[in-house]
Order: sequence, then structure tokens, then C-alpha cells
Amino acid sequence: MPAYLSAAPSKPVRAEASGYVLPPFVHDYLAGGAGEGSRNDTLHKTAQQFLAARLPLSEAEARLLPRALADGLGAAEARQAIASAYKSTKVVEPLQGGWEKDEGGRMKTPAKVLGFLDALQAAFFPGETVAVVESRQNEDGDWKPSVATMKTLEGWAKWCEKMGGDINRLFGATPGGAFIGINPYRAGADRRSNDNVAAFRHVLAEWDDLPAAQQHERLVTSGLPISVIVTSGGKSVHGWVRVDATTKAEWDRRRDAVHQLLGCDTKNKDIARVSRCPGAVRGDSEQKVLAVRVGAKSWAQYEQKNEWVPVSWGVLDLVERGPEPPPEVICGVLRRSCHLQISSGAKMRKSYALIDLALSVATGKPWLGLETVAGPVFYADAENQAALIRQRIPSIAAARGITLDAALNERLRFAPLRGLLRGKSLPEVVAGVTRSIQAMREPPVLAILEPLYLLLRGAKENEAEEVTAALEELDGVCTSVGCAIAYVHHFSKGNQALKKSMDRSSGSGALSRYPDAIMTLNPPPEEPLKKGEAKPDYDAMVELTTRWFPPRLPFPVWWKDGHYEPETPEKRKIGIAKTHKPDSTAGKYGPLVKVMPRLRRHSDPTQCAVCSWLAHACKVNLTEAANIFGTLRSGIYSGLFIVSLDDGEWQGVEWDEGEPEYEPPEDDSIPY
Repeated sequence: MPAYLSAAPSKPVRAEASGYVLPPFVHDYLAGGAGEGSRNDTLHKTAQQFLAARLPLSEAEARLLPRALADGLGAAEARQAIASAYKSTKVVEPLQGGWEKDEGGRMKTPAKVLGFLDALQAAFFPGETVAVVESRQNEDGDWKPSVATMKTLEGWAKWCEKMGGDINRLFGATPGGAFIGINPYRAGADRRSNDNVAAFRHVLAEWDDLPAAQQHERLVTSGLPISVIVTSGGKSVHGWVRVDATTKAEWDRRRDAVHQLLGCDTKNKDIARVSRCPGAVRGDSEQKVLAVRVGAKSWAQYEQKNEWVPVSWGVLDLVERGPEPPPEVICGVLRRSCHLQISSGAKMRKSYALIDLALSVATGKPWLGLETVAGPVFYADAENQAALIRQRIPSIAAARGITLDAALNERLRFAPLRGLLRGKSLPEVVAGVTRSIQAMREPPVLAILEPLYLLLRGAKENEAEEVTAALEELDGVCTSVGCAIAYVHHFSKGNQALKKSMDRSSGSGALSRYPDAIMTLNPPPEEPLKKGEAKPDYDAMVELTTRWFPPRLPFPVWWKDGHYEPETPEKRKIGIAKTHKPDSTAGKYGPLVKVMPRLRRHSDPTQCAVCSWLAHACKVNLTEAANIFGTLRSGIYSGLFIVSLDDGEWQGVEWDEGEPEYEPPEDDSIPY
């Protein structure tokens, strides 16, 4: 059995966990005791050796008290002698030996003795509330969890600093030991209950029917992400398995999977379950921390390394009982658990647009004229320094009529990452950002990651496999938190005007295919559209390509006071009102195109279904039909009619509301 699980005294030749070797007289005392008349003094000197060996008071008490009681000292007297020794400024008999040496004769770095605060820092995030629960004896004589003391992680750190790190000073050592809630509680919670749990993070694994050494071995060799392994002070070893579920139902599924894999006790079915409190003394034994942060770094990483069987559906089951679409974040554009890529050329104020997006979603205000669903937002910026972000926020908020108050402070959090990512891999960045997100009081509906080129962490933009792997890693934020993510990307070099919106971004095509929504900000054309026409006065034309929603026409936006404003009636100086003269191509044939079905385009008019349809509908030849198509597809700049769809097909769309209704001709031979 490993030494850390053994009740027998350590051998003189073996170093303690701190790296020091206790002198022989300590082991002689533990084995044979002290003579009458010197018991108290010997206990005091022996306890000083534990202090000099950098061992915690709780361990000194656990190992020395049984010996002192066997010698006939009273419990209170013995505890007083040990406590007095730990207040010493000078050890009566200085410790000899010092550090343990390795095989080469070099001094080994001592292993850190893990305690209460180490366990908390491995299992909880800053700001989270942790419940430490004392034990009390019930009418049947059993020691059960009782009153909980609630403090934030920072609060417990301050308490430990004040109390010397000894959690037993909160409630004292009892035969029942002490407990701790393995999941964080909501801020302000005053009692331990399932309703007050703030995150579905941990599942408790423990056994009643295996030797302790085997329990420990199962936990360590499982590969599961485990935040803390702690002894019960009795026959059990407890593992806090990190499952990072986003819902109770998901937590239930992962809990059952953990129980099945480990073959552990299945009675631990509720999220408010308590484990043994690290560092607390239970009778004569300490509830020791054996390890922290064992196995995979996350549940997602664990699943990736293990075999999996994808869930399949019968077609009727899928249609009738399949998953519902995730809730919308930007109405008609983006849902939770989905990706939004915002791309443009240089200096198109993408960062400003993202801050505007964060403020809009956090307050439920429209963004670029698109309705949003209010919810918390997390913003990680790897490009701009915190001071620059700080400068921009107030002006954008003021222009949007948004008040920077305490409520918004809780719903919108910024994480400036400039200079902090050096040397970190993408999985490390994702894990760190996810931990920061999960520390928020409410789970965010949107996480903004700015910009993509800094987050790819070495993945080559032109290598589809590397880019796909990087985007799947970013998708881990969606799956672990349940939020949508948005990030910015840049155009490739050269003239982008003649490309489809999803083809303008630089790098691999995976950057265009993977996102669920792509928004491009196109500058106005450098030259007038047609000879004699004035250059449009808008500052950007917004195009949207979406997977979940129907296509929509491009629309213009104007730059004002640090943000883009959508089109308003008084601003409408472009579009149909300006370019659709009755005798123009758009004026003559535009109304007809609104009934155009989905058709595939080909560069050769003789093989082009779009041109064939236009030739028949407009009663023109194929060459003129190709010219009509060229005019109407210029809707990228004028708000007109024919738009490209994701699958390479084209479709006519209706005019904006308020334009004259088109009545199809009575000739039913026109194929609309």
C-alpha cells in the first residue's frame, strides 16, 4: 500500500512529502513513546521537528496525538503542546539531513505538500462561492454534513492566510471530519442546495468496496479530467471528476458515464453532493489531498482521446423528436452554439463593430439594424491593448444610448489578451478563455474572439486541415459554454468586388465553409457604378451569408460617432429610388425577377439556367438575358434583386417594402 495511505509511521530512511527526513529520535518516539516525567517536553520537541520539516499542523496532530494519548497525556494537553511547538521561532534540536538526494547525489526539489487552498484553486474559479460543511452527530450517532460556511475563492484564500492555512481552525477536528461542496454556488447563496449550484462542473467518484490503493489507481489511470483526489480520512479515496456540463441533463449523462467507467458508487446523483474537505482531520486521520489536476485537461479533450459512437436517428424520430434549433442571438443571422465570421478589408473599423455588437447583445439593442436577443457577452481581444479598448467603449455606448452601469458590468466582460498568448498553443488559449467565461455569474450567449489570425496559433491559413482543426478547437468554446462565438477575419489581396462574399476572405476555403454565418463589410466602389452617376454616399455595404436562415439583400450602413448606423428613410439616397428609372433595365425587368426560382449559374449563357429563364421570361435572346443578369446582380451595390445562395444557385428576391407590387402577366407560359 502506498505510504500516503498507510497508517504505519514513516521509516527514518524515507523523506517526508516536503523533502525533509525526520531525525531518528522522532521515529523512536512514535514507536516507543516517552518516559514518565518527560512526555510533554518530548512531545513538544518532536512536534518542532514536524514544523522544521515544513509539515502542516494537521499532519503533526494526526501522527503525534495517538502516541501522546497512548502515553497517558490528555487530548487537550497534547494538542496544546503541539500547537505551542508550531508557534516556535527556534527549534530546540535543529533538523539535520535536509533535502533528499537523487541517484546522482544531487539535491531533489521537495514535492509540495498539497492542502486545502491548493484543492480549491484547482477546482474553482475566481469569484466563485465555495461551501465548506462541518459535520454533526445525529440522533443515531452518525456524523453527517451540517452547517455550510460560504465564501468566495478569494475569501477562503484570505481566511487561510489569517489562519495559517489550517481549515481545522474553522470547526476543529471531529470524528466526523468535514465536507465540501464539489460544485460552486451562486453568489449570495446562504445554504447548500441543488437550486443554488452555479455550475455543473464536477461529479463525485468514490467507492466503499475497494482497497484505497485500488481506488486511487482507478482514478489516476482512467484518463478522466480530475480536479482533486482526496482521502476520506477513512477507507475511501474521492475523485472530483470535471465534466463541465452546460445543462443538468448533460450533467446526468456524463455522471452516469463516469460511474460506469470507474465502477464507483452510484448514489452520488445530485449536483450539490459533498466530498471530504481537503486538509480536515477526521478522528485521528487527515483528509489528505493526494493530487490536483490529474488526467485530461477538459472533458472535451478526454472524449477526443477515447473511442466514441455517434448518435444516429431514424428519419421519423429525427423529424418528430430531434433537437430543436438553438436560440437566436442575432435574429435571422446567428444562433447559440454557432460561428459568425465578420470579414472585410483593412481599416473597415471591424473592432469598433465588434464592440458595438457586444454592447448591443448585452443590452438587447439592434445591431446594424438587426434585432438581437439580450444576454451576457464575453469579449476576448488579442489585438488591442486594454487602454485602447477602454477609450473606445464610452463613445460607442454614448452614441448608442447605452449606460455603463453595474448591471451592464455583470453582463459584459472584456479580457484583453494582447501580449499574453506568447508561447501558448490554441488548446491552452481555448482552455484559459473557457475557464474565464465559466467564471461569469451568468453563462454568456455570445463570446467574441478578436481577431482570428492571432487565435489560429500557428495554423497555416492556406492549409485546410490545419485551419479546420483550429476552428474545431475554437468550437470547444461553443460546446462547453453553449454560446455563439464571433470572430473577425481579413480579405485576401486584390480586387474583391467581383467575388462572392464567402470567397473574399484570405486563406483556406475552410474559413468560408465552417462558419454558420458570414458577414462582410464592403467599402463603396472606388469609381461610380455607371458613367454620369455619383458615387454612393454610404460607408460600408453589409452582405450576409447564413446557414440557418433565408438569404437577405445587402444593405448599406453609415459611420457615425464610433459605430455603423443602418439605413434610415432620410438616409436612403441609393437603391431603387435612385437607380430604378422606368426605362432602365432594372426598371423594366426587375419586378419580373422577384418570381425567379432557384437556378444554377454558368459562365456560358447557352448552358446557364439563369440566362435561359431570363430569356424566356423577358422575351429576349440569351445575350441580352446575360446583360440583364449582370445589371440585376449588381444588387451588391444598389440593393437590387438577384442574390447568390450558399450552394452555388441564384434566386430572385422581392423589392423592399413600400415599392410597387408586381403583378405577373397573364401569359402562364412564363416559368415562374
